[in-house]
Amino acid sequence: MTALGLLPLVLMGGVVGTEIIQPLVIIIWGGLLTTTLFLLFVLPALLLGFGPEPASRTAPRNDPLLRAQSEDAP
Repeated sequence: MTALGLLPLVLMGGVVGTEIIQPLVIIIWGGLLTTTLFLLFVLPALLLGFGPEPASRTAPRNDPLLRAQSEDAP
């Protein structure tokens, strides 16, 4: 919504009185666009590449630690 609201100010090139605000609006609009693209494409790719391995759903039955814990249980 912010980008949509600022779009008329980005497109109003050459209008008297927008000499100061237009560069600021272009920077804000570009930041919104690059942040959105980063969050949608770059961050998920980084998490898939360098994120933790998914944990297995079941533990192996011959795990000695699990066997020792089950023998100690009353």
